Amino acid sequence: MDVDDECICKAGFTAESDGEECTPCAAGKYKTATGTGSCSSCPANTTSAAGSDAVTDCVCIAGYYGPGGDSCATCDAGS
Repeated sequence: MDVDDECICKAGFTAESDGEECTPCAAGKYKTATGTGSCSSCPANTTSAAGSDAVTDCVCIAGYYGPGGDSCATCDAGS
């Protein structure tokens, strides 16, 4: 077995196939599993840093509030 065949991406990173160079999930996405596979989008009105590995890394964008990893609601005017 080739050494590269033993390499798999860690959570938060993805590649076309095992043994290839891993790239981080883009900002606003996350991936909980290791290996290949696509990154999932954060819930509505949230974003995350590149390479995020959990939905709880998704936080509300400016002008919205709510718990991490869940949809966020619009802030009241003036708040």
